[in-house]
Amino acid sequence: MRSRWYLELNAFVNRIDRFIFPRPTGQRDPDSGLFIYQFDQAQALLWGGELLLNLGVTEWLHLHVGGDVTYTENRETGQPLPFSPPLRLITRIEVHRERWGPASEVMLRLGPTLMADQRRVAPEEAPTEGYVLWNAAFSARWPLGAWQLVMDDCAEPAGPGLREPSQPPETLRCAGSRP
Repeated sequence: MRSRWYLELNAFVNRIDRFIFPRPTGQRDPDSGLFIYQFDQAQALLWGGELLLNLGVTEWLHLHVGGDVTYTENRETGQPLPFSPPLRLITRIEVHRERWGPASEVMLRLGPTLMADQRRVAPEEAPTEGYVLWNAAFSARWPLGAWQLVMDDCAEPAGPGLREPSQPPETLRCAGSRP
């Protein structure tokens, strides 16, 4: 049986000498239209933290809330480093069942990831609006005679597959390629 709740807090501070990063030049390639970057290095400061709370409402129903924030600074200019991530909040509801009809090891997960606006950007970078990304995942096993159909985390690109029970445990994903 899982614990009723789990809390994790992490903090970090990194001072990095000669941090290498892609610096936007503000120019575009005339053929592709893509932005042009030049690699640069600087004294950098990265700090932030992460929070994760898992709550077992029942033995089969779990709630997850997590978030993270990262602050970056080019210590030579006092400006943010390029591609600094915005504040992120992740929420999930998860259902686990040992058996559900003929299926075993059933898991269903659904929840949004909320990304905040990113207004603290490096020179030549554009601020970005916040957005919400919905995530869904499903996994289960079904017996098929001497074979076993395994569907694992269908939210990821991959493909359903069959494997012989005597083979090493190999997970084939719902659409695409193997892990």
